[in-house]
Amino acid sequence: GTRFRDTITSTAAVLQSYWVNNLVVTTVGIRRDESVRYAPRSNFTYDPLQPDSKVKGFNDYNVYSFPKLVAAKEVKSYSAVLRWPRQLVRLPAGADASVFYNNSSNFTPAGSRINYLGEPLSSPVGKTREYGLNLSLFQDKLALRYNRFETSVVGQGFNPPFNYTNAIVQMTGFWISENNSNRNPTIDRRPEIEKIFAALPSNFRQLYGFQYTGSPETNDQAQTVAGVSGVTDTTDFQAKGHELDLVYNPTRQWRILANFARQETVQSNIAPNARRVIAAMRPVWDELRDRPRTNYPTGFVLGNPLPASVETVGQFVNNTVYVPLATMLATEGSAAAEQRKYRANFVTNYQFAKDSRLRGWSVGSGVRWQSKLGIGYPATYRPDGSVDLGINRPFYAPAETNVDVNVAYGRKVWGDRIDWKATLQVRNAWSSGDDLIPVTVQPTGQVASYRLAPERRIYLTNTFSF
Repeated sequence: GTRFRDTITSTAAVLQSYWVNNLVVTTVGIRRDESVRYAPRSNFTYDPLQPDSKVKGFNDYNVYSFPKLVAAKEVKSYSAVLRWPRQLVRLPAGADASVFYNNSSNFTPAGSRINYLGEPLSSPVGKTREYGLNLSLFQDKLALRYNRFETSVVGQGFNPPFNYTNAIVQMTGFWISENNSNRNPTIDRRPEIEKIFAALPSNFRQLYGFQYTGSPETNDQAQTVAGVSGVTDTTDFQAKGHELDLVYNPTRQWRILANFARQETVQSNIAPNARRVIAAMRPVWDELRDRPRTNYPTGFVLGNPLPASVETVGQFVNNTVYVPLATMLATEGSAAAEQRKYRANFVTNYQFAKDSRLRGWSVGSGVRWQSKLGIGYPATYRPDGSVDLGINRPFYAPAETNVDVNVAYGRKVWGDRIDWKATLQVRNAWSSGDDLIPVTVQPTGQVASYRLAPERRIYLTNTFSF
């Protein structure tokens, strides 16, 4: 079992001010978050050799005896809007304008995170800066809003898409049992185990509770490892983009909204802790590359060539660590193709006039479009076994378009005391593409997995207002 205590305390204050006859509006915000966590470094386990140690209730888990982890940070935000001085200088065509700027930061209290070596990780922090322009024309019939933003996140939680710890924990577990009486009692691989641990901090064994059970004298040994909670890695992101919003009202009954967006995200500093561990382990793995990853064949005599069916340390580390690491790092510093670069939305609604035969009725539609999406990269092996990833030649899933429609009718009921409105909405009334949408591809370009296209949904809602 596991028990922990986590308390988060937050305080915030916001001040909004109006200056120069409301031509300048400023907002200042401040927020402080603090996380206090009492967390075990390992889970509680039942020891069959000590039956009296069996834990029976929460009272036996004294959380205040666990390490106290504290994460706290104060973040601030500033924004300002500058309006056009209409009382001094009027713009033509009934126009009005304003510009805005915003600078803000955020913080996620995550004080219980540690890396694979047991070292605490700082909590994720982010910053956002944006500025833009608001413009209205023809007495607010047409409104435009442009926004440019840049957001960065440092220390976001990230788990590498491969398991490098098996080349440490799992292999040493195999090797300690090499000379068990039913396998190879004359082969002692403890020197190889010591080479693995020598490349890691001295407290590594204690941190993970590495213990050898059994007796070397009777050639019967095994390895046990205690779990460690909160282990993760980190990465950084930086996103930049532009947004343009348009609202147009040609008549009192007709309303049109459109939105266009372009964005790119660049990932950097990917899994620095995993890279540090792999760099420390690489000389040892390379030195032991010709040894079996698991056990020698039963009855094997040292000095004889290994059978071809025996996987070596070098083969295992290359396939499960070196190649996936190179693949992961190949995209570092480049815009993520996995993010749709362009998006557009269009919504319109028309309310029939009260003096028409269709009074009370309204019709509308919406169109959502997303540009193509990167779902993989072509990959080949270099002579040294590393991966050559075609970052500039990604495989793409096609762009997507979805159309929604709706029709509504409303009138007063119950002696004009209640406004009733019924709406029929069909979401994804029409969608581009087939029923199956590719999600990932093999390095050859062959589709590896699909997802179902968005289903068509029909909603009938009734609203009563009084």
